[in-house]
Amino acid sequence: MSICPRVLYVDDEVGNCEMMKYYLESDMRVDVITEPDGHGAMERISKEFFDVYILDYGLPDTTGIELCKSIRMVKKNAKIIIYSALDRPVDRQRAMDGGADKYFVKPDDIDELKAVVADYLKLKRSTGGKLRAGAKKDTQSQLTAVERLNRANTMRSLRKCSRIT
Repeated sequence: MSICPRVLYVDDEVGNCEMMKYYLESDMRVDVITEPDGHGAMERISKEFFDVYILDYGLPDTTGIELCKSIRMVKKNAKIIIYSALDRPVDRQRAMDGGADKYFVKPDDIDELKAVVADYLKLKRSTGGKLRAGAKKDTQSQLTAVERLNRANTMRSLRKCSRIT
């Protein structure tokens, strides 16, 4: 019995999540799990393993770039893709500087995104799943990343409040 590869897609737009789930699950043998925000994504990452991470640039509680950095802290070899409606060169550069492996623009680049996901999964299969070996070892560091994300969001909220008052 083989386990289907797992993709975590983080986007706060329900329609985008449904589209990604349909597009990848119907054409590829993968399970697509969705989360609407960075906090939920990091909670899930601390408990579960994913083969590929696809992140929206703009999330309600953080940015895809900050989430990418948090994932990189605990999953050094993770395959992370930013999939965003933002098409400016500066946004692409920020994503790559933040640790993303690839950057694609919604909805135009969906076929390219699918091809890259397929390539990542083929690479994992060819290594005999060795990239999964350390999946359970870093739970503590994942929890620390969740705490850092929570702290950063709290500080951001406090700064906003102090500007208002």
